Amino acid sequence: TIQGKAGQVGATVQFRTGETAVRDSDRARLAKLGSLLAGLGDVRVRVSGFADSRGGDEINQTLSQERAEMVALELEKAGVPKDRMIIEAMGERFASTEAKPDDQAFERCVEIRLESTRSLASN
Repeated sequence: TIQGKAGQVGATVQFRTGETAVRDSDRARLAKLGSLLAGLGDVRVRVSGFADSRGGDEINQTLSQERAEMVALELEKAGVPKDRMIIEAMGERFASTEAKPDDQAFERCVEIRLESTRSLASN
C-alpha cells in the first residue's frame, strides 16, 4: 500500500513468516515507485525492515535486515541511487507480544518513508 498523511508519504511491503523474498506483485509496485523516486533528487528514502515477535531476537534482526535490503535492491534496480537510501533493521522492536497470529502478518513488513533533504530554512 502507498499512503500519505500529514506530510508523510510511504509504502509498505508485507512478508510471510520467515521469508525475505519480495513477491512478484510487490516487485512490480516497487518498480513503479522506484522509477518515480529516481528523479526526485531532494528526497531520501528510508527503508525499515520489521519482524513479528515469534523467533529469537537475533533471527528477527537478521530477517528484518534482509527484508529491508531486498526492498532497497528493488528500488535501486528501478533507478533510486543507493546513496539516497537509508536501510535499517528494526527487528521485533515494535512487535506486539500479545498480537494474534493474523495480526502478526502486519508486523512482518518493510516500511518505505520519504524524507526531504531540503532544509526547512530554504522554504
